[in-house]
Amino acid sequence: MKLYIIGPGKDGMGTGEGPYAIITENGMALASHFCSNITFAKADLISRRPERIEKWEQEFGKLEVIYIGDDGMTVQKLIELSKNGKR
Repeated sequence: MKLYIIGPGKDGMGTGEGPYAIITENGMALASHFCSNITFAKADLISRRPERIEKWEQEFGKLEVIYIGDDGMTVQKLIELSKNGKR
């Protein structure tokens, strides 16, 4: 299961201070955290959170954590998936 890290800004690709979230490839929001910049977001949301990794691996299987924009996914696509209940 791909997990996307989304940063501040309308396109989710902001790199500065603000709210960051981790969202499944199906549009399900799992966690959020206010970070000083993108450098800390991955660690704050998942890398330094073994309890989250364990829980989400049990629920979703193997996890691939990437930043929005690293592949073809967009915030708008994730919103549509979430609205359509494709979880």
